[in-house]
Amino acid sequence: MSKADSARLILQLYELHREPTLRDARDWFVARFHPTSPAEVFTAPAVYAKMQPFLPELRKRSGLPDYLDHLERSVLSQPGADARLEVFRRYMAVKAASAGTPAALEAR
Repeated sequence: MSKADSARLILQLYELHREPTLRDARDWFVARFHPTSPAEVFTAPAVYAKMQPFLPELRKRSGLPDYLDHLERSVLSQPGADARLEVFRRYMAVKAASAGTPAALEAR
């Protein structure tokens, strides 16, 4: 990678760092996510289910084609992953509908 490419990537990462959604996610992870058991740590499928629709665009914008690749492979390698992800998606749609979010309205 050239120095110019490296500098461009650093600037892109800096811009992503300032995104409001990413800031909210970081705040949640640092300030509010305090697992007290291994079961709480295994929320990876739910996190992945929420982020999966956006991964191609996140990877494109960040210039990181492998962004969250380990999480994706880990989740998808689990037995029954597709069915479990569908359960999470339905649950999230119900929650979004009750909150009246735009994503919920699009899912209808």
